[in-house]
Amino acid sequence: MPNVSNDAIVEVVIHSTLAEQRQMTVLHYRITDMSAPADQFTLLSDIDDRLALADGVYDAIADASGQDAEFQEVQIQWIHPVRYAYRKFASMPLIGQFAADCLPPACHAALTKRGVEATRRHIGAVHLPNQPISAADDGKWIVGWMDVLNTLGTRLKTPYNLATVGTITPVILNKDAPGSSVTVETVVVQPEVRVSRRRTVGLGI
Repeated sequence: MPNVSNDAIVEVVIHSTLAEQRQMTVLHYRITDMSAPADQFTLLSDIDDRLALADGVYDAIADASGQDAEFQEVQIQWIHPVRYAYRKFASMPLIGQFAADCLPPACHAALTKRGVEATRRHIGAVHLPNQPISAADDGKWIVGWMDVLNTLGTRLKTPYNLATVGTITPVILNKDAPGSSVTVETVVVQPEVRVSRRRTVGLGI
């Protein structure tokens, strides 16, 4: 079984469905602090376990999602320096945890990720679907909902120590040179409701 070493990058894709439309929230982490290479699939399970804890990312995303959003699976895969097979986990809550229905699927919250430099390689974003109708007023998130999104923003920049070995740190993925992906230093919640275009290429739509 292939092993993974320090500075490998893992991709975490959280799948959900709203109004029969598929949604994806994509995160990236770099692993460090390993004393020796470790089995890639064991590490994937460790990462899933850590993100599923009460102070992890999964609950924060579910808390920031309306009740008619349904979560399917979390797909986790090593993508650098070698792309290995992914594994799926059923660790997310089954539905969004906020007691209100969602805005249309194209509406989302935008959380801007920044590194230490003011360059395009040091900026990224998480586009969060499944936002509740009652969380917005006149095209902006209400104060109480900004608090919920800021809690998630804090989780999106937090490194996590794994149970067995290693630390995973959030990064802004550099698709052209993944090894140069920079650490997420700050996350800023944008106050406006964003509207995205649906991607249908390759989906048979």
